[in-house]
Amino acid sequence: MKNAGIVVDHPATLVTMGDLAKPEPVLAVIGFFSIAVLTARGVPGSIIISILGVTVIGVALGITENQGVVSMPPSVAPTFAQMDIAGALEIGLITIVFAFLFVDLFDTAGTLVGLAAPGRHA
Repeated sequence: MKNAGIVVDHPATLVTMGDLAKPEPVLAVIGFFSIAVLTARGVPGSIIISILGVTVIGVALGITENQGVVSMPPSVAPTFAQMDIAGALEIGLITIVFAFLFVDLFDTAGTLVGLAAPGRHA
């Protein structure tokens, strides 16, 4: 919503409504409603069709710049080999890792039990 200009920064309230008369928010709303309509009609690929359609409209009207299809990835120099091994071995992080481990473990076990149970079809 921020990239479309529907929501913008405001110094007093931090967030406010953008100018909905500009073409960017209008195009975003058109894209949203086209996804909703195509999905309601049961069109396969409704989301990608709407994204491509809005992109073509945006490029044709000059709202979106065509920057090409393929580009080089950003440089890894700022983050390459910048690991904090000592910080990763602190007791606080280890408890967080164990918490995520058990959440993932029980989530996977529940999915496995739910899918492997015989005779229960949705």
